[in-house]
Amino acid sequence: MAKRGENIYKRKDGRWEGRYIKGRRPDGKPRFGSVYGRTQKEAQQKLWPMKAAYCEKALESRCTKPFRDYLLTNLAKKRSGRIKDSTYDSYFRIVHNHLLPILGDTPMHRLSSQQVEDFLSDLRGSGLADGTIHNIFRYLGSVVRNAVKSGAMSKDICEDVSLQKPKQKEVCALSRTEQQRRERAAFDSMRKGGRGHGIEVLLALNTGPHRNIRCCL
Repeated sequence: MAKRGENIYKRKDGRWEGRYIKGRRPDGKPRFGSVYGRTQKEAQQKLWPMKAAYCEKALESRCTKPFRDYLLTNLAKKRSGRIKDSTYDSYFRIVHNHLLPILGDTPMHRLSSQQVEDFLSDLRGSGLADGTIHNIFRYLGSVVRNAVKSGAMSKDICEDVSLQKPKQKEVCALSRTEQQRRERAAFDSMRKGGRGHGIEVLLALNTGPHRNIRCCL
């Protein structure tokens, strides 16, 4: 058979045959199907829909897998890459302690931005530190972007999710009266020869860092 163009051949009987992948064997090798036409164009017109149907089926098969499979595959790839053991350990904890228990059983095509929002809300409610939540979300975002790039997901579900900024602790300055009271207490402690923090308190009061004074007296 003489080959013409994209996997289309002219047979000895005069017909044109177009071949397409219609599945995979257990060993990963392709299984082929064929379409026929009296002309090359006719065979081409029959071939394109078959190729498109296979691609759509393959994509759907990947998307309906649980997110768990992709998370673990992605983690294994990172392990085989050149990253520090401490970095991998951090990724491992994020995946196994947080992502798998909540999102692992969800089919990839059903994951949504709302689920990510709810997931972050649960993390905040569990009492995790803001920095830890940011790290988890950052890792999840990188996994989702890789899934979109590889065709395993059709949309970046983290793109429209905004993570709350960590709350800044309010720093309250001491009033003049409060400062004088603490200075007197510090001097009294020093005069009595006690083992308090008199000198540390005086240094703090006169150099600016007042935050921890209450725990010193």
